[in-house]
Amino acid sequence: MTRHPMPRLLAVTRDEAWYCQVCQAVAGKARPRRVGSLNQLDDLLPAGAILVDGAAVPDVDLLATWLRLRRGTAMIAVAAPVPEWRDAVTLMRSGAFDYFSKTHDLPELGCKLQGLLRVLLLIDKEEGVDGPEAQAHSVR
Repeated sequence: MTRHPMPRLLAVTRDEAWYCQVCQAVAGKARPRRVGSLNQLDDLLPAGAILVDGAAVPDVDLLATWLRLRRGTAMIAVAAPVPEWRDAVTLMRSGAFDYFSKTHDLPELGCKLQGLLRVLLLIDKEEGVDGPEAQAHSVR
């Protein structure tokens, strides 16, 4: 089975406008897919990264823990409307890789998401998966 050259990015959000911006920000670098429910998230193929809209999900730290248990290989990033350092510590302990401000500014969002994707590619190279078949597998 040949792996896709671009990692899958699942976006857990109800905000259609923000999801469109996420798609624009990762165009040509990832395969985004919007997820509206936990059942849908659980049924999807493995993903390189999962982006959680902190405004759309209550108890986002519990979701991060659940995702880490169910999808242990995916990198989890949380975009919060008003990020606070205490929430960041809680989310990192729950298994999130990144926590940042939910922005509608396309260049800023692109910078955040492309940074996440660069880390995915570095992990692949470290694991020996390189070239056109590179896809993220795990964070150690």
